[in-house]
Amino acid sequence: MKKNIFFSLNLFLITTLMASLVLSGCIANFFSSGKVAKQSKAGAGVLRLENLPYPLRPGEVLEGDYVPPTTPTDTTVSSGPTEATLSSEPFGPPPASETEVAVLETKFGKIIIELNDRMAPIHSENFRKNCRTGFYTETTFHRVVPGFLIQGGDINSKDDDRNNDGFGYPGYTLPLEKKLKHVRGAVGAGRKMDKVNPERRSDGTQFYICLADAPFLDGKYTVFGRVVAGMNVVDRITQVPRDERDNPIHRIEMRATLMKYREAMANP
Repeated sequence: MKKNIFFSLNLFLITTLMASLVLSGCIANFFSSGKVAKQSKAGAGVLRLENLPYPLRPGEVLEGDYVPPTTPTDTTVSSGPTEATLSSEPFGPPPASETEVAVLETKFGKIIIELNDRMAPIHSENFRKNCRTGFYTETTFHRVVPGFLIQGGDINSKDDDRNNDGFGYPGYTLPLEKKLKHVRGAVGAGRKMDKVNPERRSDGTQFYICLADAPFLDGKYTVFGRVVAGMNVVDRITQVPRDERDNPIHRIEMRATLMKYREAMANP
């Protein structure tokens, strides 16, 4: 009889302990779920993808896999010219020596771009035209988002009013050519957001260079070229001090020309 009572008492204690553990887990899950719900609610105002590639504002987050870096900008970087150097990266085989390339000259060095006439013929020829006519001379890289992209080519960036940079319009747009992917070094065309531009037509002059793969932009923006040398210059540009609109404090002007690939590489 005593053994039965002792066994029943142990069984009762074990059952009570198990029930307490289960209840504790439920309570923990309840509070944990509450935290997640609050985080989701707090992040409800994320920037929609169709607004890209126009840079994010401080604290904004993308819908998708990309989260903008939060590392503070290095404000110790000099704004003056540095020695021009070139470096190639493995974006595939280099262009043939006689291939015509676009060369962007900046105070940090040269960026050499191969245009893709087969996959994006309209945008490639338009970019050549802008280089040939000298349109890009004295325009700036007016938006810089480390880990994402640098953007330039706006006619408004030629004047001294920083507030109008990025809002210039050349008077024409180009149809979407969406065969190429957004990888590091890809060169694409800026455009207005979907709500006012449902056909996703590109701006005639503004362009951007990807600092990292951005597959969430594939098919939504036109990629028409790739950087074949000078990504170290692109990376250098991302280190400059910027204002709250991601516009570099000190102007980063460019001068664009066309030349043979062998000539571009022979004269860093």
